[in-house]
Amino acid sequence: MDASAQPSPSDAELVRRTLGGEREAFGELVRRHERVVGLLALQRVGCRALAEDVVQDSFLKAFVRLETLSDPSRFAPWLYGIAFRASVDALRRRQRETRRRAHSIDAVGEAGGPAEPATAQPSGFEAAWRGERDRLLLEALGRLEDPYRLVLTLRYYRHMRYREIAQHLGEPPGTVANRLHRAVAKLRALLAPRLEGRPER
Repeated sequence: MDASAQPSPSDAELVRRTLGGEREAFGELVRRHERVVGLLALQRVGCRALAEDVVQDSFLKAFVRLETLSDPSRFAPWLYGIAFRASVDALRRRQRETRRRAHSIDAVGEAGGPAEPATAQPSGFEAAWRGERDRLLLEALGRLEDPYRLVLTLRYYRHMRYREIAQHLGEPPGTVANRLHRAVAKLRALLAPRLEGRPER
């Protein structure tokens, strides 16, 4: 091991550097967390393009509000909370836009104009996630409560151990293990009837 190699700065250190005017420090925070934020957003909104918007919105809000973070060591869970809320906001905006478009199409049809069918176009998300099982898994993850979806993402997408997740979230390892156990049970309950071709109860 190179003795001159410097350890990676902690999130807390990068937060302090950012608040001190070092913009590149926030860029490192983005690189460090954008994959998890992107996965959480994609699981929630189910559309790659919309998830990318959520990621950008989340980091912009985090940068603007960074001074409000009382404990810099808890940057990660604070950021994930912002991403969860941004995902909900994005879904609401999409629903409003869908209703507005449907209303516009109806109005054109009533006026005697050529009303185009309101059929959804295939998204990039559909092409990126191959296979029915992957699609069902992502859909089921999106239906879990945020804390459960988060621990599953960190464990099985980031391949973190319990202690690493606990340190990342600032929670006891026992709490993380219990939450992960419940998350897996909830995910199985959602997936089992669908993978077996039976309707959910």
